[in-house]
Amino acid sequence: MKLEDYNLPSWKEGKFRRQKRIDKYRILLLSIDRTVPPPREGRKNLIAVDEFDNIIWIADLPTEIYDSYYEMKYKDGVIYGRSSNSHIAEIDPITGKILKKYMVR
Repeated sequence: MKLEDYNLPSWKEGKFRRQKRIDKYRILLLSIDRTVPPPREGRKNLIAVDEFDNIIWIADLPTEIYDSYYEMKYKDGVIYGRSSNSHIAEIDPITGKILKKYMVR
């Protein structure tokens, strides 16, 4: 799927809150309109694309209800995604899989 075809409710289309190039991929934290209530299944707004804007992976959320990512950092080969439900997910930058998740205050 192409980035332009990704239909995320409330995505401010074409806007990224943060992006990081890792090898041949760009990791994107999509900017979302937080005034719009999220769907129950949350908003998966942390994705990786290749140089042609093909989506490589879409990161799962650390919690299952009304969640989304609002911060992303890359350190020591791991993506740290902070969610709106006060969780941090450690994410593999190659696969997009959550390696570990924990609650923070």
